[in-house]
Amino acid sequence: MPASAPAVASGLPAVTIATFGFENQYCPARSSTRAALDKIIAIKSQIAAVDARLAAADRETAEIATDQARLRENIKVLSEKAEARQLVVRYVAKAGEQETRLEQIISERKAAASDRARLQSDLDSAIRALALDRKL
Repeated sequence: MPASAPAVASGLPAVTIATFGFENQYCPARSSTRAALDKIIAIKSQIAAVDARLAAADRETAEIATDQARLRENIKVLSEKAEARQLVVRYVAKAGEQETRLEQIISERKAAASDRARLQSDLDSAIRALALDRKL
């Protein structure tokens, strides 16, 4: 049965692809095939790095949301006490800094999502370009 590139490359880890393609006795290494697989592995590695950036942005956003909920609750309780005015001012300033950071995260996340879409397109093209019409 002929193997198609998407079936070989789409769901397998890079190490598996490399091992399968170049150490398997039924699939001898060819320089053009190796170059194509190396390109796919490199793109998949870049996608993983972008996914890690996206996950970090999501984690930071969640942490800020939790902290802001705490700050709002503290401000609500402290606003009823005149002696806690300085603490309320500090909490409001911190919330302002966090809002600025959230805006930065949104911008970074948009850029990372755009990078990921571009890389996924590159990966799809590289997989389509890899025409493995060999019997295994």
